[in-house]
Amino acid sequence: MKTEIHRLVAVAAVAFTLSACGQGGGGAGVDTDTPEYRAMAYRQALMRVIAFKAGRVRGMADGNIPVDEAEFARSAAELATLAGMIEDGLAAGSDSDSLPGSAALPAIWSDLADVRQRAADLRTAAETVASQARAGGFQAAQVAASENIGPACGGCHRSYRQSDD
Repeated sequence: MKTEIHRLVAVAAVAFTLSACGQGGGGAGVDTDTPEYRAMAYRQALMRVIAFKAGRVRGMADGNIPVDEAEFARSAAELATLAGMIEDGLAAGSDSDSLPGSAALPAIWSDLADVRQRAADLRTAAETVASQARAGGFQAAQVAASENIGPACGGCHRSYRQSDD
C-alpha cells in the first residue's frame, strides 16, 4: 500500500510541478513562483487524486462500478492518507479572490478550523471504511462508504469551494 501512496503522491507532484511551471493554466499575468500559487496548484492536484480514489470507493459502494474487494480496501486506505495531506495546501492568499484559477472561496480563511476539521472527518470516514473492509470485506464497509465518503467531501465543497455551475 505504501508503494501505491507514493505513486499517487508522485502523480500529484507532477501535476503540481506542471502547474507551478505555468503549464497548468496559471493564466496570463499570474506569478506562478509564489507560495500561494504553489499551494493552490498542490491543493488542486491533490483534490484530483482524492476525487479519483473517492470515486472508486463510492462507485463500488453504490453499485456503479464492479466491486474489487482488494482495490476497495486499498483505495479507502489511500483516501485516508490523502485526506491527511489537505492541510498542506491551505495557504492564505490562494483563494479565488486572490488567484485566478483557484476554486477555494475566501471564506476558507475565516473558518480555517472548520476546514481542518472537515479534512479530518474525511480522513476518519475513509479510515473507518478501510478498517471495516479489511476486517469484514466489502459487505461490511459498503454502507459506511456510501453514507460517509460523499458527505465528507461535499460538506467542505459546498461551504468552501466555488460551484462548477
